[in-house]
Amino acid sequence: MAVFSSWPINRWQNGNDRPAKVVFFKESKFQAKLVHLADKLYNLRDLERATPVGWDRRRVKEYFKWSKEVVAAMKGTNENLEMLLDDIINKHLA
Repeated sequence: MAVFSSWPINRWQNGNDRPAKVVFFKESKFQAKLVHLADKLYNLRDLERATPVGWDRRRVKEYFKWSKEVVAAMKGTNENLEMLLDDIINKHLA
């Protein structure tokens, strides 16, 4: 069984399609949601450690806001991952 059988990789190149991405995450299979949540946690921890070249504080904050939407769309998938994600997101949006 392919977890990412409908992965729209070409649509992920810019931030203009974020609402569609949230819908995609929400409608993903359980296993795919686990991967998305774990990847989001890794990305946020990495972003917490170092700001990417070309990113300013505003862009970092926007990424955390968008991450909150993504996590909310997948609530109920994995309590432990969601708790870790909520903690890091809330820390940066407070």
